[in-house]
Amino acid sequence: MILKQTDNKTSQLKILEKLLEGSTSDSQKELIKKDYHKLKNGYEAEKENAYLIDFYLKDTENTIVLHDLRLEYSGLTAQIDHILINRLEILILESKSFKGYLEIKKDNSLEVSYNGKITSYPNPLEQAKRHAEVVKKILIANNIISDGFFSSGYKINSQVAINPNTIVKNETLPERFSKADIFITE
Repeated sequence: MILKQTDNKTSQLKILEKLLEGSTSDSQKELIKKDYHKLKNGYEAEKENAYLIDFYLKDTENTIVLHDLRLEYSGLTAQIDHILINRLEILILESKSFKGYLEIKKDNSLEVSYNGKITSYPNPLEQAKRHAEVVKKILIANNIISDGFFSSGYKINSQVAINPNTIVKNETLPERFSKADIFITE
């Protein structure tokens, strides 16, 4: 069951386009272009990954699906791409999509090579782990579940869904990483 769809980012993209048109500074234009492309690419990948998740889970009564959440609690913030809730677990799913070649390092950090340039990204599982703590604190603080509920075996887990169009250099994906088009069927 889909409880929340991905937020539409069209208005944010239009604002960046207007800023780009009105800018007279070349350095400012480059920064705006960078933000625009980052937002656009991320939005398109999240939408595609959301579609793939929804394809398998939209008609189920056993799993609640929420896309594109921003949660704040006691000075902590979590920007969650997808969250799946069922009787056995809460799964925080981090969407990743890159142009170029993605390599997942031994520490689960990411390295992307594109046009001869290499860019490193932090471990998305660690990011999801921090998000899980925010979710847990919110659930306990609002008396939705008790702290003992988690010690009885209910878990908040995390996984990384890689957009199917991303080229991955690893021969096999590390544990808790999968392509978004097959992560449910694996």
